[in-house]
Amino acid sequence: MKRDIFNNCWSLGYLIIIVGFLLLSIISTSIKPYIFAAFLILIGGLCLFNFYNCGRVHCKITGYGFLTIGFLVLLHAMRFVEISDALLNIAILVVIIGAFSFEFLYKKKFGRCYKK
Repeated sequence: MKRDIFNNCWSLGYLIIIVGFLLLSIISTSIKPYIFAAFLILIGGLCLFNFYNCGRVHCKITGYGFLTIGFLVLLHAMRFVEISDALLNIAILVVIIGAFSFEFLYKKKFGRCYKK
């Protein structure tokens, strides 16, 4: 079985998240939505890569969830759709809670958190 890309290197995952949020805190407001969208799309892509590489069950939900939210943020930044920040925050929270709740239940039922 292939391992997930963050196995034995949690610091890489945390580094991506910390750098993403640091960039969002120090950059100007005009490009902030684009950086946030790119950040969500990157994290979603890494999650999907992880799911197809090793089969970690939460990665499928977070992958598609973050990609979808990332593209919505991009559309919002380009003024194609209007989405409130509160709704985006709730959507991110729902994706995270849903994904890890599903993984918890999956592990409880099957004894592992990998689908493969």
